[in-house]
Amino acid sequence: MRREVLLLIGFSLISGIAGCGGHPDFTAIQGAAAAADRTPVLKPDYTDITIPPNIGPLNFVIEESGNGFLTRISGKKGEPITVFSKNAEVRIPPGPWRKLLQNNQGDTLSFDVCIKQSDGSWRGFGTIRNAVSGDRTDPYIMYRTLSVLYIYSRDLCLYQRNLETNRESEMLNALNFFPGCCNCHTFSNNDPSRAFFHIRTQDFGNSALVVTDGTVGKIPTKFGYTTWHPSGKLIVYSVNKVDQCFHAAWKDPRDAFDFNSGLKVYRVDKHKLVTVPQIYQETALETWPCWSADGTCLYFSSAPLLWSDFKTNPPENLKRTRYSLMRIPYDVNSDSWGAVDTVLSANVTGKSITQPRVSPDGRFIVFCMHPYGPSPYLQPGSDLYIMDIATRKYEPLALNSQWSESWHSWSSNSRWLAFTSKRNGGIMGRIYLSHIDANGKAAKPFILPQNDPRFYDSFIKVYNIPEFAISRFTVPQRALVSAIHSYNHLDVDVPAVTGATPKAPPKPE
Repeated sequence: MRREVLLLIGFSLISGIAGCGGHPDFTAIQGAAAAADRTPVLKPDYTDITIPPNIGPLNFVIEESGNGFLTRISGKKGEPITVFSKNAEVRIPPGPWRKLLQNNQGDTLSFDVCIKQSDGSWRGFGTIRNAVSGDRTDPYIMYRTLSVLYIYSRDLCLYQRNLETNRESEMLNALNFFPGCCNCHTFSNNDPSRAFFHIRTQDFGNSALVVTDGTVGKIPTKFGYTTWHPSGKLIVYSVNKVDQCFHAAWKDPRDAFDFNSGLKVYRVDKHKLVTVPQIYQETALETWPCWSADGTCLYFSSAPLLWSDFKTNPPENLKRTRYSLMRIPYDVNSDSWGAVDTVLSANVTGKSITQPRVSPDGRFIVFCMHPYGPSPYLQPGSDLYIMDIATRKYEPLALNSQWSESWHSWSSNSRWLAFTSKRNGGIMGRIYLSHIDANGKAAKPFILPQNDPRFYDSFIKVYNIPEFAISRFTVPQRALVSAIHSYNHLDVDVPAVTGATPKAPPKPE
């Protein structure tokens, strides 16, 4: 009890409250809350969720009218946390929060709220209960932020965040090579010591940065969506001739598509670019590669090329273009590829299947399904589906909303999914986390916590490409920028592409 009083006094001083006597006894609060007709409204909505035992404080605002706000967070074990404020903001002290989570792994935390009304009386609410999983999340997550005006790259940045403390640090800022853009980033087995960044610049050309054990190398060619083989020996990447169009009437008027696309291979161990005919066909659009957990097959999305005119925007039959989920066997020891197999056909689903991501334990694959095309992040109808790889049975995840869900990634223990959602109005992409149990069922997602509980009220940038990481990315930004500015690059063997069908247009390079 003494610790509760000390925390209460400390937070009152921080909030500038001179005197806050007359706080009700929490036994009385709980009695009143038991008879309450509802739970309080919190923003963000941290109610009925499952959280990791190593997540930072879930600071929030109590969306109820009152002159004083008293919150008690408690579990079956450990000392409860009491926070009082006059502005409805609940900022949870990190140290006590961390201990409370550790003591209640695999159990539940109770959030009890009461408010002081204008007549001086106190009102209680029903108890909010949030589960504390026994499954930890990776301690870091990396992501990109950019302006809603996506053609404007001056404020485009890559960040890494410590999920255990809510601390954010800048990895790469596009201002350092403006005009330019830092595109997709990917890591090998959730390990940022092996990283890959796609860079576009006006002054230094298109390139990729390959980071291996602290060393930064530059490849002077265009890369798209990438995936590391688990061995670290090779990367499969897409080459995309991307364009955009706009709809006159649509929930999101913007749209992006590939005039053409294909998949290529970069042998990290041999510094060699390779073309594999099975996944670089002139009559198909191949994109969104993803390795299986054991590296024995590559998943990707593929659609038939339904146009021959590469100048008209949008191309004919764009809305008929639907991507199927494919895979191709691969033997890393012999460096040999097999025949392409259709895992799930767009002819069966009636929708486009993109962004496949395999869980590190090899059991599940999560992908987007949306009306057409390759860009789920711009389609309000994009939902996340999960497939059991062994049975090929699939279903929508319970975390979906009426808006776009996309850009998902798995934690290294296959128990947490990070994804971007536009569920708050269809414009601002935000990062959400959801627990995935052993049966592939998703818990109610919660938004990425912030130290400022009102952060999302004024943050007008978009989040995308969240990637879990098992450790901090330690390469200094100046080393990345120096590599981008440099005209020195890795001596990469780029063999000529052969076997193109004469009647088909060339693949993008």
